[in-house]
Amino acid sequence: MSMRWGVLLLLLVVQLPGFRVDITVDESFYEPGEPMRIEVTIENRTSGEEWLQSVRVEVSDSQHVVYTVEDTYPAGTERLDAAATKVYQYGCDLPLNVSPGLGTAEVTVKTWGGVEILKKTFFEIGVNYPPEITGVSYPHVINPAQEYALSFSVSDNFGVEDLTSVQVTLYQKSKTPSERECYIFSWEAPNIYTVWKSDFPVQAAASVTPTEIAWTLTFSLGEIAAPGDWILLIEAIDTEYQPAQVSEHVAVTRYMSFRVEDSTGSSMTRVDFGKGSPGEQLSGVSLYVVVTSNSGVNISVEGSNLYSPEGNMLPVEAFYVEVSGQQVQLTGDKQVIYPNYAGSRGFSQNDSVHLIFWGVLPEAMEAGTYSGIWYIIVEAV
Repeated sequence: MSMRWGVLLLLLVVQLPGFRVDITVDESFYEPGEPMRIEVTIENRTSGEEWLQSVRVEVSDSQHVVYTVEDTYPAGTERLDAAATKVYQYGCDLPLNVSPGLGTAEVTVKTWGGVEILKKTFFEIGVNYPPEITGVSYPHVINPAQEYALSFSVSDNFGVEDLTSVQVTLYQKSKTPSERECYIFSWEAPNIYTVWKSDFPVQAAASVTPTEIAWTLTFSLGEIAAPGDWILLIEAIDTEYQPAQVSEHVAVTRYMSFRVEDSTGSSMTRVDFGKGSPGEQLSGVSLYVVVTSNSGVNISVEGSNLYSPEGNMLPVEAFYVEVSGQQVQLTGDKQVIYPNYAGSRGFSQNDSVHLIFWGVLPEAMEAGTYSGIWYIIVEAV
């Protein structure tokens, strides 16, 4: 009969307190020539004091060491008490010819008691190129009070999270926002990409990839936006304050709208003199032409003879229109009665022009009801 004996081995591992070393850098990404700040933390977790012999720091790019510094301490000069922590700081400027890619910062700490610890940290090296604006689609001719779409893309080789702001400016002369000559639409981080701010109505849609945002802005210019040549300026800025710009020319057209009202404000207007007798001067009938235009306007009238159902006629020359204290006799031709060149502002915004129509009936005329069509003509000039 044979017997086998087994031996059970219990292994107890105990983690004794020691030294802890950390190395950190102040950024995760650096460009060539940029300053770097390095911090080394040494913690004595033992129960007794310890003396530093040296602290060596090396910074490397993907090819070679670009910076080295070593602090040495004679025995008995740099003490770390039990449970004490010391912080050492270093700084260097990365060379302009540093290789792009993954960089390393490492520290080697030695003590006179025989402790040696190596720690590393990593960072990126590269060139932060400015963002790029592409695919710009815009209206070459803009009519005030009409909606348009502006589309463009902004790309960044370090990702769209690197963008800090994008601004679209439509302006003629001044870059101070005004309905007359400057419209600014802007986006700023950390707003979501469809949130744009402006003093004027704007809507935004965005399509986002890791390195590109495609925006479409829907906007309109106000009725009094100045006609002529304007500049469309698109600007994008990233976290390193690298700017990108695209500039285009657009043309803003003349705009004019008007309505005719009576003294009650009703738009159901007509010139109704009521009843009159031969040779009588008819009472004045007031009409108001309310004009909005981004440039000057001319107001003209064109009369015609009035006829009764029986075929009798009242000559158009029997009637007049008064505006700004001046009287004009009506004819069958178009006559400019109010040359409004919009004054010093260069535009009209709900300006009201008062017209008074009146007439003197002929001494000899047939009784009846007379009617015809007269025209009030408003033209942008």
